[in-house]
Amino acid sequence: MVVTSAALAALDTRELAAVLAHERAHLTGRHSLRDVALNVAFRAMAIPRALGR
Repeated sequence: MVVTSAALAALDTRELAAVLAHERAHLTGRHSLRDVALNVAFRAMAIPRALGR
């Protein structure tokens, strides 16, 4: 996870905490692994991503 200086400047403490909690939920939910698996499946079947979502 990367937080830019622009994000730090734009967000107050509560907002930053909410953004970080949201991103942590993606990590603990392993959403990136699901997305990789779907991309592999779509490429293997040659289905355009727009149709698969």
